[in-house]
Amino acid sequence: MGDVHALIALARVREEAGDVGAVDTLAARAAQVGDAPALTALAEDRAETGDHEAAEALYENAADAGSAPALFRLMQIREVAGDYEGAEAYAQRAVDAGDNSAFFDLMRIREVAGDYEGAEAYAQRAVDAGDNSAFFDLALWREEAEDYDRAARLFRRAADAGDARAIAHLVQIREEAEDHADAEALAREAADVGDASVLVVLARLREEAGAHDDAEALAGQAADTGDTSALFYLALRREDARDYDGAMAFAQRAAEVGDTQALLSLARARGHSGDRDRAEALYKRAAEAGSVAALTALARLREAAGAHVEAESLAQQAADADDTSALFDLALRREESGEHLQAETLARQAADAGDTSALVDLVRLREAAGEHERAESLAQQAAEAGDASAVFDLALRREESGEHDRADALYKCAAKAGLAAALTHLAGMREEAGAHAEAEALAQQAADAGDTNALFDLALRREETGDREGAEVLAQQAGAGGDTSILIALAQLRRAQGDQVGADALDRQAVNAGELNHTGLKDRWPYGLDADGEPSPPWTAAIASAVTHPVDASAD
Repeated sequence: MGDVHALIALARVREEAGDVGAVDTLAARAAQVGDAPALTALAEDRAETGDHEAAEALYENAADAGSAPALFRLMQIREVAGDYEGAEAYAQRAVDAGDNSAFFDLMRIREVAGDYEGAEAYAQRAVDAGDNSAFFDLALWREEAEDYDRAARLFRRAADAGDARAIAHLVQIREEAEDHADAEALAREAADVGDASVLVVLARLREEAGAHDDAEALAGQAADTGDTSALFYLALRREDARDYDGAMAFAQRAAEVGDTQALLSLARARGHSGDRDRAEALYKRAAEAGSVAALTALARLREAAGAHVEAESLAQQAADADDTSALFDLALRREESGEHLQAETLARQAADAGDTSALVDLVRLREAAGEHERAESLAQQAAEAGDASAVFDLALRREESGEHDRADALYKCAAKAGLAAALTHLAGMREEAGAHAEAEALAQQAADAGDTNALFDLALRREETGDREGAEVLAQQAGAGGDTSILIALAQLRRAQGDQVGADALDRQAVNAGELNHTGLKDRWPYGLDADGEPSPPWTAAIASAVTHPVDASAD
């Protein structure tokens, strides 16, 4: 019958016009042609208006026409009314129609009615139909009802059906029933097929029950499969119990199979509590096991203890493993304590490892302290290491303060490091000094590096000083590189000055350079320009036909 939304709208319009039988008429037509979606939509509309009797009748018609959603709604209606037998009948009709998801509803209805055997029978049918979660869901309901014996049996059936979640629940039930041997056997069974998480669960349960030796053995078995989380857990439990040696032993076992997180966690806890010696011992073990974070932490501890040489050595080891944060910290500490040369040495080491942030910070500090030459030297070192930001900032400062020679040298350093913006500023300085040819060369270099701002600035300067030809040359250079904004800007200036011919010529150059989307140009020449520079005619049907169906000249 078409769009069901339109159908509902039509029914309501007719009802508002006084046609109280509109829905019945449309429903009769839908039933006649077997339109299940239309009948279902009409039923939902009746339900929304509160006419539940009419809605149920329409759902019946929709279900007869093959609507699975209608069967589901009818099942819900019967269930809410307490008619479980009727609800089950509708769910069974859904199953008979090929909707296997209705097995879940049949299972649930039987469970609510207390027919556990019937619920299990439907769960088995759901599993046979490919739903491995049915026994697991049923087991959860039994577990929530504290029917642990039936829950355990159902979790076992769920596991046998391939639901890996079931074993953990089954282990917990067996463990709480003090059937430790069965719980452990189940956990090992799961581990044998690749799921060590159940061993971890059991290790935690044993630990919480005070069976520390069993917990340790299980955690070791889990670790043998690659899961160290139980060892981590036991380490933290021992730490909380102030059994520091025991905590370290578990953390060490985890580290031996490649997981240093427990050692690091214990070390941080010891450090926070003020036990520096134990913290340092733990960090050393973590570092020996390959933890870069531990090297960084040790460097900071050694620095705080006044062992500067050792701290620097550790920081360099961390930097060699791509963590320069310790070198950064030490450089700033040295700077704060007045050890400027040592600070610079450490900052250069960090830069050599790819982190110029310490050098850049030292530049800022030296500049603020009035040590301008030292700041420039450090900025140049950062630029040589690939970070031209500091030297560029200093160049801007020097230019603003009128120190053009220093600014020039610093801009050149930034440009050498690949910063196109430095070329733009150099071009501007050369232009102001009257070295126009050099300014243009620098502007072109900046454009080649992706920054056309210098060309734009020079073009406008030429235009303002009356060198219109020079301005156009620069605009054309930018256009050749794909930036038509200067041509368009010059055109707007010429037009504002009353030079319409000159403006049009520049606009044409912009179009020829590929500018087709600028609003002003698109309004003037919506179809572009021909090869002779004249506006192209509209793309007429005759032209389109000639292009898509060309005449075969050879036919004559």
